[in-house]
Amino acid sequence: MTRVENGEWKTQQDFTIGWDELIKKMNEIKEDLTIDEFLQKNFTDKKYKELRTSVLRFAEGFDLADTSKASVLAIREEWMAEEDEQYRVVGGCDLGERKVRKGAVDAVTAYVEALGGSAPQEVVKMAEAIGDAGGTPLAVADGHRVLGLYLIAAGFLAGIGTDLIVSYAGG
Repeated sequence: MTRVENGEWKTQQDFTIGWDELIKKMNEIKEDLTIDEFLQKNFTDKKYKELRTSVLRFAEGFDLADTSKASVLAIREEWMAEEDEQYRVVGGCDLGERKVRKGAVDAVTAYVEALGGSAPQEVVKMAEAIGDAGGTPLAVADGHRVLGLYLIAAGFLAGIGTDLIVSYAGG
């Protein structure tokens, strides 16, 4: 997984500490549970606080799941498939000569860098702040320029489904 920490891109093998144990437990279940039930059954100890928070934020923010209803078996299958490259699709459209793209910050950054651009530090810092606050940032680019971030926040998703645009007015 790639994440932003102190304004720098970092790669880590585990999503968070305990992630391997989480996947192991998910693979052991025979009867389906909701994500909330699964976490309550298997990860109530204090040492799993960060893991529980990460799972809930990831499921609610990235997968748009209501953890009180979402199937742990379905989410397991989705998360296991994410080891493949294609889950970081950069979407968008071509508008004449313009190529507008949106997607995960690391995927859009890679797209922009392939065109000779780079992600401004302001965007990297905003992406980190959004992640720290429990949101999921998606970047928007126009060709080799990052235009800004699109925020998916779990709090918005739970009720009205409203998203928030975080603007970037830099070069």
